[in-house]
Amino acid sequence: MNLPARISSRVRRVFTGQPSTRLVDQFTRPLEINSSQTNGGPDSTVKRPIIAFGTMRTGTTLLMDMLSAHPDIFITTGSPEGEDVVMWVELAGALMAGVGKRNAIGPVGHMHCLPMDASAISDERAAFVHQGLLERYPEARRDGIRLLNANTHLGNKLGFVNKIFPDADLIFLTRNPYAVASSLKRKLQQFPNLMFEVPDAKSGCLNVYPRYGWSGLPKAVNMQNPNFFDPDDPNCVKIFARYWKNTVLYIEEQAEALNLPIYKLRYEDLVSNHQDSMDRFLGHCGLSPFSEWKTLPIGGVNEERLSQIDRRDKDLIRDEIGDVIEAYGYEHPE
Repeated sequence: MNLPARISSRVRRVFTGQPSTRLVDQFTRPLEINSSQTNGGPDSTVKRPIIAFGTMRTGTTLLMDMLSAHPDIFITTGSPEGEDVVMWVELAGALMAGVGKRNAIGPVGHMHCLPMDASAISDERAAFVHQGLLERYPEARRDGIRLLNANTHLGNKLGFVNKIFPDADLIFLTRNPYAVASSLKRKLQQFPNLMFEVPDAKSGCLNVYPRYGWSGLPKAVNMQNPNFFDPDDPNCVKIFARYWKNTVLYIEEQAEALNLPIYKLRYEDLVSNHQDSMDRFLGHCGLSPFSEWKTLPIGGVNEERLSQIDRRDKDLIRDEIGDVIEAYGYEHPE
């Protein structure tokens, strides 16, 4: 294929199928380890990190922004949006698919976000994760400093996370599923270079595929697989309702099977009374009281998102979610 000389080398690699090995490895290949890298003592471990998860659009970025000012917390900052999917892939060998910038030509991490349990990681690599994290975030070496990582792609990997961080505080973020579905629909429309799939399986997450500008591909794929997000499909909001339901149910299932204590934090409570919600959160995590927030929640966002879905969408979401919504203190809209 002959391309004009003025086309950048990056674009040339995309269309010729010859991406930079270094660029690909950064996102899709876990780092190799040897025994000398995993012989650290107690000072080589990340102590009591705070790991937050849930569905996308539940306030993980808000939580990190608020807590970034707390003197006892250091938040992860890696791509994308502080979730540091690259870290999870490189250090832990996690199989997850993150969403990068709006002009991304492919997903951050892998295309698939698969469930993982304790059997998916060895003791040696778990130790390697700790040492790699301390190199990545040296602030976490300081006494009394807790590392916070909020990553929505960990919801189907709690056994995996627990193997690496058995002393972590696990935070389960929830939000009204109607607002989540509306917000996700708007969010994913901003990525014309990507395609998104929500598997039928409860243990699934959100899979991300590069589209590379082939605008005809999504419709062709949807003819065979209705689990892909097609913004022109009048029923597309249904897959986001399924994503919310599958995610929360599988998180609960894992927590019960592994006897993992998880702290539930609702986006709505954080917005309606942020100080009271954060006081309870900080108390649960054993952190000192705090009130000098650098960022505050913005009221009315849920109401705006709900106003952006019509009666048809609401009926589709209701049919998909059913009474699961009630367990999280939400109601179906009239």
